[in-house]
Amino acid sequence: MSTRVFLCKICVTNRSFNEFCDYFRHVTLDHANEPNFRLTCDISDSCGVMYKTFTSYKKHIHRHHENLLHPVCQQQENTVMNDMNTLAIQQPDATVIYPDTADNNHDNVIYADFNDDLDNQWNTLTTNISTNNLSSNHLKKEYSYHIPIRNTLEKILQKDEMIPLLIDNIQHQTSITHDDPDLMFSRRDGIKGKTFSNQSFLIQLYVDGIGVTNPIGPKKDQHKLTLVYFMLEDIPDIFRSTLQCINLAAICYTKYLNKDEKLRKFYDPIVNDLNDLQSTGLILNTFNSQLHFTFTTIAADNLAAHEIAGMQQTFSSGYFCRRCLVTYENRLIPLTDIHFIQRTHPQHTKCLQLLEKNPHIKSMYGVIGPSPLDNLINFDTTASLPGDVMHDYFEGVCPIIIMALLKEASNLKLITFAAIQERTENFSYGELDASNKPPPIQVKHLNNDRITGSAAQKFCLFRLFPIIFSDMVEHLKSFKIYLILREMLDIILALPQRKSWLPYLETLSINFQCMMLELLPDKATPKVHYATEYTKIIEENGPPLRYWCMRYEGAHLYFKKIAMQSYNFKNIPKTLAQRQQLRQCFLMSKCRFLKSYQEASGNKIIYMHEIDSKVKVLLNHRYGSQFIQSQTLLQCSQLIHNHVIYKQHAVYVYDLEHVEEIPVFFQIIHILKLNQEWIFVVDLLNTDGFSTKLWSYRVSSYDRLDIVSPNNIKYYHKGLDLYKEEVDGETLFYMNDLSLLKPFKLSYKNQIIFLKEREKLFSSKTNEKPTSSSTPNDTALLIIDENQQDDEHKNQSAETSINVSSIETIITTENLTEKSLPDPYLLPVLPSQVNDAINLKQMEKFEKLCNFRSIIIDAVFHDLKTNYGLIYPTREQYTTIVNGILNHLKIERDPKTCMLIIQGTPNEIQQIEEKVETIKTDLQNKSIDDPHIQRLWIETFDYRQNFIKQNTTVNIMGQFPVYSNPSMILADIELLSGVNLENSVKEKIQLLSNKICSGNKFLSDDPVVRCFKILCSILNDSWKHYICFYPEKPATPQPTMVIEENDIKIYVDWTFICSSNSMEQSLALVVGLYCLMNLTFPTYRSAVRFLYVYFMNDKQQQSNVIRKFCKVYNIQLQDNPSSSNAALLEETKINDMYLNDRRENNEEQNISFELQTTTSTQPTSMESTSHESTSIDSISTESISMEPISIESTPMEPIPTEPTTFQQRSNSKRKAEEKHDHELLSLETDSSKQKITRNLRSKRHKQ
Repeated sequence: MSTRVFLCKICVTNRSFNEFCDYFRHVTLDHANEPNFRLTCDISDSCGVMYKTFTSYKKHIHRHHENLLHPVCQQQENTVMNDMNTLAIQQPDATVIYPDTADNNHDNVIYADFNDDLDNQWNTLTTNISTNNLSSNHLKKEYSYHIPIRNTLEKILQKDEMIPLLIDNIQHQTSITHDDPDLMFSRRDGIKGKTFSNQSFLIQLYVDGIGVTNPIGPKKDQHKLTLVYFMLEDIPDIFRSTLQCINLAAICYTKYLNKDEKLRKFYDPIVNDLNDLQSTGLILNTFNSQLHFTFTTIAADNLAAHEIAGMQQTFSSGYFCRRCLVTYENRLIPLTDIHFIQRTHPQHTKCLQLLEKNPHIKSMYGVIGPSPLDNLINFDTTASLPGDVMHDYFEGVCPIIIMALLKEASNLKLITFAAIQERTENFSYGELDASNKPPPIQVKHLNNDRITGSAAQKFCLFRLFPIIFSDMVEHLKSFKIYLILREMLDIILALPQRKSWLPYLETLSINFQCMMLELLPDKATPKVHYATEYTKIIEENGPPLRYWCMRYEGAHLYFKKIAMQSYNFKNIPKTLAQRQQLRQCFLMSKCRFLKSYQEASGNKIIYMHEIDSKVKVLLNHRYGSQFIQSQTLLQCSQLIHNHVIYKQHAVYVYDLEHVEEIPVFFQIIHILKLNQEWIFVVDLLNTDGFSTKLWSYRVSSYDRLDIVSPNNIKYYHKGLDLYKEEVDGETLFYMNDLSLLKPFKLSYKNQIIFLKEREKLFSSKTNEKPTSSSTPNDTALLIIDENQQDDEHKNQSAETSINVSSIETIITTENLTEKSLPDPYLLPVLPSQVNDAINLKQMEKFEKLCNFRSIIIDAVFHDLKTNYGLIYPTREQYTTIVNGILNHLKIERDPKTCMLIIQGTPNEIQQIEEKVETIKTDLQNKSIDDPHIQRLWIETFDYRQNFIKQNTTVNIMGQFPVYSNPSMILADIELLSGVNLENSVKEKIQLLSNKICSGNKFLSDDPVVRCFKILCSILNDSWKHYICFYPEKPATPQPTMVIEENDIKIYVDWTFICSSNSMEQSLALVVGLYCLMNLTFPTYRSAVRFLYVYFMNDKQQQSNVIRKFCKVYNIQLQDNPSSSNAALLEETKINDMYLNDRRENNEEQNISFELQTTTSTQPTSMESTSHESTSIDSISTESISMEPISIESTPMEPIPTEPTTFQQRSNSKRKAEEKHDHELLSLETDSSKQKITRNLRSKRHKQ
């Protein structure tokens, strides 16, 4: 046995290595970038030359000692060290290549030398390439070449690590989905994969046609080839991106497959291989049991998928979809008005039978003939060909939306075509995005309505579009479509998926299609329809990333390189098949085949004095003496760990926080090697928020350094780039307030210096501005800042701590004192055309989205901000402004019926608060049924409603602990809505159950729970958002029932509200809390919205989904008007007199009276989610009727009483009035769709 030892003479410790490959790896990684590289080769007597650069030493090794790079994996006797070329290598499975740039895919490997043992493997693979003549005429040579799938799988699975790797991955995913059934990792978790056994491996096919040359003209398809790949779906995620997992199954010229007979001959060998594997399995000598396989799906673009399915291959007419029966004309019908029938296997079979019986019929519902894969086990034409994200989105709807946005910006004179080209040329892409940098959008591309580039480049442009054109996206109406599409892609590209996301994805898809038809009807191509089908696709087949074509398309590059470099087009399919097998043989001979490894590039030695002091402290605290003893450290600029690239200064997702799953980012500062392990010195970034306009997270750095190991990173996402917002001259002009400098994270002293220097810059130009945004607040702040800066220069002392909030408060008070808001408020001068419309009472010109309405809003806002320094008015000021606007518009309002904002005096408010405290105290000793407590409870009704609107759930329960009694919650709901909710649930739940509960679903559940679960399944809602079982916690802040052994607990915002032992009462509480707590209904939670409409008799809250549901199941909804607050006021007065009479006369036992209320209201154009209260910050654009609202209260026996402290008004009318008033004062409407949030409570009114 060889006893040769290789010593590293560069290292101070003279490290020794038993194998030369280990020694060479050490030199490559640790010493390649040393400035004083000196190394002498003494392997043989003929050497002895000293090399001063690593490059020259590397060339010498590869030229003269190449065989030493192949370590001996089995023990051999070898006594002749001078003749290294005679070394017999029995298993060359450790070939090591150290390219300058990491490329584990080995796409550039064109030729390699192999020894005898590897030649045997090569001969085995090449002899198995079968030739098949597709032509019926034997004299005509039309050959296709097939590589047997069985033989390829044998070679792959004979690798020692392969089978355990696949089995561990299956078991890992199964255990996770067992604990959380909502997750979807692969097709096993979809509806179509429920029948798959966990004991079998999944096989996926891919079909596509490529042109290996790119000629121009009629010969462009002369060398177009059709290729069939296959891949094992159970390969772990960290290896799936490597191209060595993709294997060739068949190849031939596309022009040979022009007939159905030839097409079937081409696919028959593949069908036979897969059927044999699925029937008999595979037996290996290295594994002690039989291996089973299952075919799953075929990944392909739309054209190839329709060719395999036997459907029409034109997409401009007829039935163009392979999943549903939509026609080209019906694609323009909104999905809110139509539902397309899904294709099924029996229906497809019936179409084939009709075509066979009627040969004169060419097409039947888009079906033109049988599929060449009909005999393949587990193949279903309607289910085995899912959509592809790359073709439907990246190369489909995404470029369409980008081009539409650019055309709209050009039409609005926001930018020219030449400026678009210049901006896309000069935009600075991040280091990671630069690999997919799209080509510039030239003027000719805009004229031709076409964006060039690969799918990855188009998607990169789509992602960065809001950043590149950030100054104009808010002015584009079509940008709403972009935001919806971006949110859809975030869900579709997620891995793993969640089943609970699918209903919301369906809602987004419908909105996307409807908005496309409304704003861009000529751009509604068939791919727009394909993009709306991914809810069904994911539900059946699992995450789309498991069957998309992106990585398969990457494998085409190797064949194009071979074709261009071989210059042999005599029989290019055979050449490519042989070279592909040669490459696969070489890759399988390597020890790194599907193995985790680390590879660094850009290595250099850094000394201790070069390291930042904060990093030193961190390393010393973590590693102690081990770090102190080190004089130098090895640093690299890029590390490949488990096939994931980590780059210095890149940003990565480290963790998710809270229920909203807010990502936690870190930026890599250093990649260091310490104790033979690579570590990341990272800066933990603070996630400041999410910008919907840019569709990006805003992050900031606070120098929170930490050390992270690559093994502890659980999110294998691609690195992200940081893009900083640029500040132009106009933006700098308006940055005149300390609050505007907060995003820059400057110290207070630096903020003062900035404002002073900015004042000098614009001091001479301020008066030239026609409209200055500076307010009295801003001017005063600048004066204080200047004085503070002068003091610092005089005293030359350290920073002086100043309370900024106190300064701003003083300034605001002084300004208000100098010029307060007049009463009545007079509007500023308006244009003559607006005044003419007011005089002529042309109120239709002031409706929603009208120009005159915007002019008045802008004028009022500018006047309040500039002349009065008023941005957030008080209630009194708000009322004054509204009255001033109405007076100027000459709108008359009946003082008896108009709803004004009335506040009590401080003494009256104090009396109400004392009554609330009395209730808390008396409940400790008395029962809720006590008349005194009931009277106080009714008198404080208005106070409770106002308190609920302005406080959190925790504060509400702290202020009103009596809500822990369910009967008091239901009593307040009855006072608020006039509906006895508990009785309504008991009466109607059985009727609902009789209509919808059929079949064998949830038979073991309580009848009420069963009815609710079936309702959720019908409405595509998840019952887990409303019901959970102890010890589980509520998944959302919505009202939720937590079922325990003896009772049912109700939670809102994860705060315990009350408990009940009745399921009917619990359901009533869940529904009623939306009314009592003033909560909004999320758009994708249809079940609880329907129950609210059904039990509360409030048809105004129903949506289109609920209307369709009621129509299908013949459910009649009632619409009884809610009891007005005038009636509640009369009832309060009567109860007050009743209680007073009872105290005066103890003999009187009962008083009966009857109250009849007639409420008449004018209809308003309120949206369905009218429970959401608005504020001056969030103003709705819905038009509100300006007609007075009359409220009448007619008791049968009028009782004279004194007016109460707080006038009680109708809840719905109060919201309508406030909504109308807010619209008159709004500056602009935030029409962009906000990011999904779980915060259900509406914004509180500012008091």
